[in-house]
Amino acid sequence: ATSATAEGTGRRVLWIACGPSTEVGIASSIKRTSAGGSGIGGGGGKTRDASVGGRLHVVPVATELAEGSDDAGYLRDLSRRVRSWAKEGGSGGGGGGGGLIVVDDASLLSLLFGERAAYFFLQSIRSVAAGRDDGG
Repeated sequence: ATSATAEGTGRRVLWIACGPSTEVGIASSIKRTSAGGSGIGGGGGKTRDASVGGRLHVVPVATELAEGSDDAGYLRDLSRRVRSWAKEGGSGGGGGGGGLIVVDDASLLSLLFGERAAYFFLQSIRSVAAGRDDGG
């Protein structure tokens, strides 16, 4: 239902994939569950934050960690990237508002970074999504 709503309104989607999901797999799933099937999904990129069909941006957390990203500052950097993505949408970069933010598998996020760090990261994402971002 969420995917169909996002597609129907032309909203952008930021998908934070904590597990082994791929951009192509996520886009394919959205297309299968969406009412229209022709908006968010589409071609397939293979790079970080690559755009699939122009409105779906996937951040492959597990892949970035495996490629050697600094664990200590990773969530802080990811939070900055989410804020930047949301601001792009607010300035006419792709649909209404900042778009939809999906954290795919918050439990795995907690296992990767610890409960406390995951909790504060999710709170910062909620602030961004609600438009209460303080920029910190």
